[in-house]
Amino acid sequence: VENEEFKKWVVDNPYENPFSKIQFTVDAAEKEKRNSRLNWMQKGIPEQDWAWLPLADSRRWQAFQGIVNSLRAADNEICVMVGPINPHMLSANSRAIYRQRQTAIKAWLDSQAVECVIVPDLPSEVYADASHPLKAGYEIIADELLKTKLLAKFRK
Repeated sequence: VENEEFKKWVVDNPYENPFSKIQFTVDAAEKEKRNSRLNWMQKGIPEQDWAWLPLADSRRWQAFQGIVNSLRAADNEICVMVGPINPHMLSANSRAIYRQRQTAIKAWLDSQAVECVIVPDLPSEVYADASHPLKAGYEIIADELLKTKLLAKFRK
């Protein structure tokens, strides 16, 4: 709060309500960015060469696996959608690692008997950035999900 680390702020301000310090407004420039209809190329976003963390070293991946295991232990039906990531803006090396991650994630989900849908690569022009489609991209994803038999299983 007020650019302090949260735990420190709470200790330093024991009688203050930290939620009263949260501003629920979005900067106008950020609003425009979020509502933009421009694709990543029109925005001038350059090709990306991401430094991928190995899945075995990823806390997010470990947390995800824990959540899946908890949901399964509670007898929940699970369907995981992997993606979307914009492969068109990734360097060849980064795209290759992304494909390896998709394969590894799907293999782990299959080994756990968890239903999985890999989002197909969308046309380049329907991505807003590295991982957010524009409206047309979300429509393609929705259509793909509707085509899968597994979605019908979850529409009971």
